[in-house]
Amino acid sequence: MKMNKFFGALMAVAALAVAFTSCKPKETDVIKLKIDKMTLEILESYTIPVEKASGTIVWSSSNIEIASVSEQGEVLAINEGECVITATVGTAKANVAVTVISGGEGGDAPDLEKPADGKLQVVIEIPAGSECNGIALKGTFDGSEWSGENTYIGENGAATPVDGPIYKFTSIPMYENWYTVIVDATEAMEFKVCLIYAGDGSWQGQATGVELHPCNYSTMEPEISGDGQCKGFSANGGLLYLKIGGWQKSECVVEEEVLRTVWVTVPECGFEVPSIVGSFNDWDATAIPMTLAEGNMYYAQIYAVASDEFKFAGSVSGWGNEIQMYDTENDTWNGLGNIKFGDAIEFRYDYSDPELYRWSLCGNDTIE
Repeated sequence: MKMNKFFGALMAVAALAVAFTSCKPKETDVIKLKIDKMTLEILESYTIPVEKASGTIVWSSSNIEIASVSEQGEVLAINEGECVITATVGTAKANVAVTVISGGEGGDAPDLEKPADGKLQVVIEIPAGSECNGIALKGTFDGSEWSGENTYIGENGAATPVDGPIYKFTSIPMYENWYTVIVDATEAMEFKVCLIYAGDGSWQGQATGVELHPCNYSTMEPEISGDGQCKGFSANGGLLYLKIGGWQKSECVVEEEVLRTVWVTVPECGFEVPSIVGSFNDWDATAIPMTLAEGNMYYAQIYAVASDEFKFAGSVSGWGNEIQMYDTENDTWNGLGNIKFGDAIEFRYDYSDPELYRWSLCGNDTIE
């Protein structure tokens, strides 16, 4: 009898344990969105970009009278106001704050006067919901021949000069997604629209879906190539209205620089001290020397964004002297690829085995 009671109690405890375990949230449920807020005009729609999801996403709106959302995450703005769109995967949730505005009055685009001869006024409508750190035109202005100098639309449309040919961009006050600038125009001029990252116009943020705006205000129709390059203007002055479909990189999200530590144990030969070089310093030929920790182990601390890449080099020849790895199958030495920082803040590499790794100049008879 006592034994039966013991087994009965044991079974009850086991049942409670199973019930408790089943109530725990799944650790595998993941949902991460690329944006957390956006602004839409009434009757405008926008599909929320998803960065990562571990399963089927269930979308919902906190107020369907302000904005609704489809099963695919497409948000439709209905009335002025604010609401929250929620993406749910199992027990995981992510929110996007939505603001719906009226879009102002006066038609599809601001009505502007044509500028003087020799000037071109470019008017750009960026995608709704984009939060840009600024927009730039990269091109052949003032004979710069795509040198990287930009005309610049400042943050939130503020008038901001830059080095090189100085033009000032301002936002049209009718509503927030319109920007404009007046530039010196020639028939041979060409340009593309890019985002501003770290103060310059990055090709990684090149605009996609560039087209002549459907409004009828433009006084010219330039040639627009598939990659968004505009060319074919007039020196007689003109207005050009462009519509931008999207961006190549994360819908205008500006990456944050984070302090990262890179450790490497290096092979002998071919360097005074190892160096590190990458997109965080624009792949400068003057690589950054690393600091000796102990033995053949060195480290460097670098501020970099998630999309930045790096590789190691021998400081004796800048980044031209790279670490190579031996390919046993083909009996060849191959350079190591670039390493992307991503979300990690610490990296450790051991390249000390001389049979597997060497500096690219180690196989030469002369090392300067």
